[in-house]
Amino acid sequence: MPARRVLLIEDDEVVRQQLVKHLHGLDRRLVDEAADVGTARRALEGPVRYDLIVADLMLPGGDTAELLRTAASHQACAGLILVSGLGEGLLRSVAVLCRERGQHVLGALIKPVRPDVLRQLVGESSRSTRIPPKFSRGATIADVERALQARGIDVLVQPKISAADRKLQGVEVLADWNDPSLGPVAAPRLAAVAADGGIAGALTQYIIGLALRTCADWRAQGREIPVSVNIGNGVLEDRKFPDFVERTLRSLLVPAEMLTLEIGEHPHLDDTDTLEVLTRLRMRGVGIALDNFGRGQTSALRVQRLPVSELKIDRAIVRGLPHGAIGYAVVEYAVRLARELGMTTTAVGVENEEQATVLTSAGCTDLQGHWVGTPMRPEQLLAWTKARPPLGEPASTHDAGQCQLPAAAPDSCPRQETALA
Repeated sequence: MPARRVLLIEDDEVVRQQLVKHLHGLDRRLVDEAADVGTARRALEGPVRYDLIVADLMLPGGDTAELLRTAASHQACAGLILVSGLGEGLLRSVAVLCRERGQHVLGALIKPVRPDVLRQLVGESSRSTRIPPKFSRGATIADVERALQARGIDVLVQPKISAADRKLQGVEVLADWNDPSLGPVAAPRLAAVAADGGIAGALTQYIIGLALRTCADWRAQGREIPVSVNIGNGVLEDRKFPDFVERTLRSLLVPAEMLTLEIGEHPHLDDTDTLEVLTRLRMRGVGIALDNFGRGQTSALRVQRLPVSELKIDRAIVRGLPHGAIGYAVVEYAVRLARELGMTTTAVGVENEEQATVLTSAGCTDLQGHWVGTPMRPEQLLAWTKARPPLGEPASTHDAGQCQLPAAAPDSCPRQETALA
């Protein structure tokens, strides 16, 4: 197995040598070092493809923010760990900026860096596989229309399990488009092209049709596995959409409670027309999940207005656990809110058993992420249920009236170093 390449960008020689020592001790890693912006830029723009970049935010010789932009352009597949002593607020903002650019931010660490936290984040880098954003930029609306007409877009399913007993609770259905001329096209890119071209509704209906056919096939085999599908914001303005969903369910003999539609946060989510569409879907038995909860600005009052049956806690919040005190607070808020409103909660992006244990103890209903199972072909799900390794003993949950997350103990989560979502 070839050694993984790491670029360490740190101007303090003592800190740099400590980090080099830690990184050399993890798997087989070749570490290149840079102590200033100029050296780092030359490395980023050079021929070496790095698996991981560890970068300090304060460097001599130039603008570190521009350096991170260079990393986004030239090392799109690399995992990124940000390190700084400037404070949590600024570090968190830089992490958000990098993620908005599409960079794979594994974590943000306050100095001094603890070896065990670094080890966990580097482990996530080792398990990650990234497709460069440039790979599918050529997709056009004509390509999408052609693929829909030829039924050239398939689906993958990602399982979610009960936090209490680790049993399969359902799957999220994801678009999977591998175009003969374009290659693999990422699902977000596919959705964006469809939305820009005014065919988001057609794409959504196509994916819902595939999802429900998959569900019907499983039911014919005696397996009751609910499915969930993301739907675009524009679809919610179509008053005929609930009728389409009902017709499709009826034609495939699938009960409405086997389908959940996932919606994202946007400014017009609680407009009258959107509320009507969502309410009609819920009245017919279809579940509604509010996706990416904790990343946007949705308030408790707004959630209360929406006919939502499930809150999905954003992966950016989960990523910071168990070391992120702010992540604890967001999870605690989401679980309490969901309980008070009679909803379930799903934590998205669970990457390890430690996160699963914390989320289970917090009272999350379901877990989803690579630790549970990666996206797979629908026909592979049965084999996954039989062959997957044990996921560990479920942690005990609190009483229904309580939701107390573990405190950030000094020996396990010191204030001086917090992995931020």
